[in-house]
Amino acid sequence: SEARRIVYRSSRRTGGTMTRVILHEDCGNSPKNLLLQQMPIAMTAADGQFISDCTAQNLVWNQVGGSLVKGQAQVMERLQRALQDDRVLELTIDHVVNHGKAGAVDGTAKTDGGRVLAYCNVYEFDSAKGAKISVVTSYVIELPDNALSS
Repeated sequence: SEARRIVYRSSRRTGGTMTRVILHEDCGNSPKNLLLQQMPIAMTAADGQFISDCTAQNLVWNQVGGSLVKGQAQVMERLQRALQDDRVLELTIDHVVNHGKAGAVDGTAKTDGGRVLAYCNVYEFDSAKGAKISVVTSYVIELPDNALSS
């Protein structure tokens, strides 16, 4: 069995709803990996302060098969609207990898609307040192109800 750690995070933006976050123990093995690990958590909570601190002002969020959102404020607005309709109750982070100016995180999300989503977010940093995230490309697939049963 793989080592996992479960944490809970509440958000004022989501009405104080507790989000269960399940992390693989090896996900945060470097400072850049820790940052990447925190990004999907911050996005599901619409944590404006964290997102503002870690992203470039001209942030671009490419929702593959959906829309292209440009600018920190516009990304936050889109996240808040999405969370009003479907809050994330459980977020699993399976893998976090990075190399040079890029990194990726994948896992699943379960929502209060009963949806199960598989996701992969690919992040591009403004430099190899990873000072700020400048581009997020999100791939999201809705899974059948029984997809995670085991």
